[in-house]
Amino acid sequence: MVATFCGICTAGTLSRTAFSTKLSRLPGSTIVPTISKATMSYLSTRLKAPNGHEYSQPTGLFIANEWRPSKSGTTITSVNPTDEADITSVHSAGPEDVDDAVAVARKAFKSSEWRDMAPTDRGNLMIKLAELVERDAQTLATIETWDNGKPYQVALEEDVAEVAGTFRYYGGYADKIHGQVIDVGPAKHAYTIREPIGVCGQIIPYVVPVISIHG
Repeated sequence: MVATFCGICTAGTLSRTAFSTKLSRLPGSTIVPTISKATMSYLSTRLKAPNGHEYSQPTGLFIANEWRPSKSGTTITSVNPTDEADITSVHSAGPEDVDDAVAVARKAFKSSEWRDMAPTDRGNLMIKLAELVERDAQTLATIETWDNGKPYQVALEEDVAEVAGTFRYYGGYADKIHGQVIDVGPAKHAYTIREPIGVCGQIIPYVVPVISIHG
């Protein structure tokens, strides 16, 4: 399916929409992600997978921290590869939806709320995201297996576990990024710093869509 993650439109599968996070400001100006239940009640359908797992599947595009229908109304049907039965239909992003997602991502990129946040606080958000992935691991693995046909244990113990582990690793790394001072002689002071360049997008491979979340 086509969905969005972190405000950027990407092509993926149903696992892309298994859960959502919302930034909430708490006392002391600390920002932490929480599950947005309001987004789950609109543009969603209740599904029961072949393994008996039930969950609420969003069917919209996740842009600007909310689920939206595609502007064209175009949808894509996700198919179970084992028997070619339809799972459900989800909205497909068109050029206008992609433009909206990129605009939102660029606005967030330039926002002082994120730009001026302490690296440790940014890292804590990524660690929280890892915890959410672990909390919903069975749902994510079920969707991954149902949608692309890989073994459930592989999806659960390898793919989803890798996603959580990667978010946790870079959460710990967020306040350890630094540059270099380069000796080019006494007449100059040369140094490097590491900074994000801007908005990027992904084309998600069918074989490991959930792993591509942390790409």
